[in-house]
Amino acid sequence: MNTNDLNPQELTQFHVAFELTRNITFEVAYYRLGSNKNAHFTTSASLLNRPKSDYKQCGQAQESLLTGLAKIFYDKWDKKHLEDLTVEEYTELVFDLGVLELRYNSIMRDNRIDHIPFYEIVELSKQVLKPKPKLVRVAA
Repeated sequence: MNTNDLNPQELTQFHVAFELTRNITFEVAYYRLGSNKNAHFTTSASLLNRPKSDYKQCGQAQESLLTGLAKIFYDKWDKKHLEDLTVEEYTELVFDLGVLELRYNSIMRDNRIDHIPFYEIVELSKQVLKPKPKLVRVAA
């Protein structure tokens, strides 16, 4: 599953994790938890310990862990935390997730489970990091 599978008209529920560094992941989700009537938007960030056997820091750690495009995404979307989204907002969210998907390794799951399992986060953190894009300077 990737961002191309998300349908704004149906507000498809999902969970996605991005590998920012070897030990830092950023998760974005839009899902209905338990008996809640509507789906809600959430983000979280995690720092794995060195043997990758547990989290050293996790949950609402975005301010201290995120950098680059992930931080820009978080700053833009944090105001919608724990809210449901309109079709227009969801469409924009899917576009922004696509930008993150180009920059970072990721795994995306549908809403059959309410989180991405720890062992999948560890496997994601073992992938070779995508290279940072090179800046192109234009002569004035």
